[in-house]
Amino acid sequence: MNRVGLETQLQSIRRVIKMLDAMAASIEASLRSYETVERVTGDLLAKPATVRGRRGRPTKKSSGWPDDPAERSAEMRRRQAVARGEATSARKKPRKKKPTVKLAKSNEAWDAMSPQEQKKLISKMGGRTKRANGAMEEHV
Repeated sequence: MNRVGLETQLQSIRRVIKMLDAMAASIEASLRSYETVERVTGDLLAKPATVRGRRGRPTKKSSGWPDDPAERSAEMRRRQAVARGEATSARKKPRKKKPTVKLAKSNEAWDAMSPQEQKKLISKMGGRTKRANGAMEEHV
């Protein structure tokens, strides 16, 4: 064989070696990712089923009931007492709004007016008020 033929064979052998190195690096990366996936799925499977929901995500608590049986029975007794009217529900306590100074002054001025003065003021503002049933009442 001549020298040119040997050099071309040597170049092709070097290209094959580079391709094999690239394939080896790709295989190593695939193995690392496979090990990572195995570790994560193992961690998910180690958790109890009550903690995991669909796709390994934590479940949302939709009910207002506690998980402990003693707490559930205490909550049931509390809710029954609220239903009977023996206790007040902490969740349904109305908030007390603090009246502003401006609102308090306007309420005092309104209370001081006679019904005729109130109707006159309403007619100046547009002449309509809303009744408790939702109907509009004209004031003239």
